[in-house]
Amino acid sequence: MTFSIRDLFWLTVVVALVLAWWVDRRRLTGEIREYEIIEMPNPRGVSGPGQPLKEWRQERKEWKEADERLERELNAMTPAQAEQRVRELFGDLPTSPAAAPNPPKK
Repeated sequence: MTFSIRDLFWLTVVVALVLAWWVDRRRLTGEIREYEIIEMPNPRGVSGPGQPLKEWRQERKEWKEADERLERELNAMTPAQAEQRVRELFGDLPTSPAAAPNPPKK
């Protein structure tokens, strides 16, 4: 079985077309995934309108970075300063020793 230059040329053309199609298909699939709408609750836990996956990932990254910054900031403070800063950010934590109303029935 012998191959001519023409046969090798056609084989090269077919392989190049298949490779170009495959690369384009992967690119389009990635773009579609980035803009899929997901139903995720917002940071307060309330389900809201759908949000593009790309925006959700960016928001999640920003929240994580903010958490890390706050942790570094609190670790650099004395315990009293850290407690004061937490109160400034989140308010006073509930300290009631009373039992929860309407305990669950078993």
